Amino acid sequence: MTLRLAFLGIGLMSKAITRNLVLYGNLENPLTIYNRTKSYAEEHATVIGHSRVVDTINEAVLDSDIIWSCLQDQDAVSSTFESILTIDIKGKLFIESSTITPGKTDDIAKRVLSAGGEFVALPVMGEPSLAELRLLICIAAGSLDSVERIKPYIVGVEHNNSVGQSMVDLSGEEPGKASLLKLMGNVVIMTTMETVAEVNPIVDVTKARILTSHVLALAKSTGASVKAYEVAVEHLKVVETHAGGTADINGIYGAVRLESSLPYKNGSE
Repeated sequence: MTLRLAFLGIGLMSKAITRNLVLYGNLENPLTIYNRTKSYAEEHATVIGHSRVVDTINEAVLDSDIIWSCLQDQDAVSSTFESILTIDIKGKLFIESSTITPGKTDDIAKRVLSAGGEFVALPVMGEPSLAELRLLICIAAGSLDSVERIKPYIVGVEHNNSVGQSMVDLSGEEPGKASLLKLMGNVVIMTTMETVAEVNPIVDVTKARILTSHVLALAKSTGASVKAYEVAVEHLKVVETHAGGTADINGIYGAVRLESSLPYKNGSE
């Protein structure tokens, strides 16, 4: 049987993921999309093609075999699954990629399993610009069979990435373990950023660009793949264009904001 896939929620991350699912996920059936603001989903569906928009969460669920959600916050996840659990979900597989607590993840998973469904927690590491490049690191936890079912949509087939560059496979672990690892990863990122922030004001963009040229040359000479680093280099170019060569590398944050249709700086500047 040809599987039918639905996606709930169309934020910045979801836009990148759904685009790549359509382009690289080998979907035989159109991707079903639901978003609270329907016009936003319709606009996105027009852009990515091979997709259709439905009016309600439950319509998306009833018409699909695999339902992937990536929502704004924990309250949105809770209300979404409260709606889903009012209908028959036997045999349906749910992928949940929102950033929520391990306890909430396990609670939802238990309720889905009790109702006859399957559940895989799949939080991702990376921001929307990396999602667009299919460079996310996806953390999957749930039953072995369920995780195996979703792999083609995550890392593709024959090394052709669909959504992520790699998947941390926690098959057999409680789904909340994936959420826990995601939150731990955030701690590492934040503490690293804090450390860098304390030392990088002395490193202007011009000096950083010189350093990156050396790194890229070394990577090329050894045949190493440094795709995420290359993304950072492109962001440095944006910083230099926008703020000049004397700006520091904190400007990468502003470059990513520009990609997300936000001002270069926080606030209304």
